[in-house]
Parts: sequence; C-alpha cells; structure tokens
Amino acid sequence: MTCENGQIELFFHSATEGYKLELIKNDNRASFEMDCDHTLQYFEDKGYCTFAYESVIGKGHITILEGEEKVDALQKLMDHYHPGKHAYFNPAAIPRTTVYKLTVESVTGKRKKKK
Repeated sequence: MTCENGQIELFFHSATEGYKLELIKNDNRASFEMDCDHTLQYFEDKGYCTFAYESVIGKGHITILEGEEKVDALQKLMDHYHPGKHAYFNPAAIPRTTVYKLTVESVTGKRKKKK
C-alpha cells in the first residue's frame, strides 16, 4: 500500500492466467473490505454475543502493471512482508507473475468499540 498526496494504492500479485485475471480484463472496477481488532464479547447475563471490530470498505479501479512499475510494486510487496530488509526476490519470478494496483477512489470506515 502507498498513500501519496491522499491517493491510496493497494498492490496485489497472482499467476498470469485464471478467472480473476479474465474478470479484471473485462471490467477493472473493484471493491475491497478489510477488518481487524476482532474481539468476541459475550454477555452471559443477557445471553448476548457480539463482536467489537474496525473495518474499512472502498472501491476503485485496478491497473495491471508492466515493466519497471511491476518490479517496483513487487519490491513494495516484499518490503511490506520483510520490513527494513529490502528483501531480495528472484527476477525469474517476474514474467510468471501478474501485478495489480488498485487505485482507491472512495473509502469508508466503521468501528464497534469494545464494551
């Protein structure tokens, strides 16, 4: 993920063929949802369960990256999973990997606090 000048971009990778890639090529609109901080809350005296959570939902458009943009995005993914290391990845993986950028156009969030 990058966020420059208020523009959020999310990066993904996959194989070079498949149903997902066909869908993206036919219509590059996308939505996403992410959530975290789940806490199951059980109120035994009331016989009631609920979850505390935080979530974000957004939509935007996907671009399939090529060339140097693709390599830069793969490095961003590696940096995300190996912070502070600038981790090496084998260049042989580049031609057999599709890399996507989801440019976020709108986003909303929701939180249910723990009681």
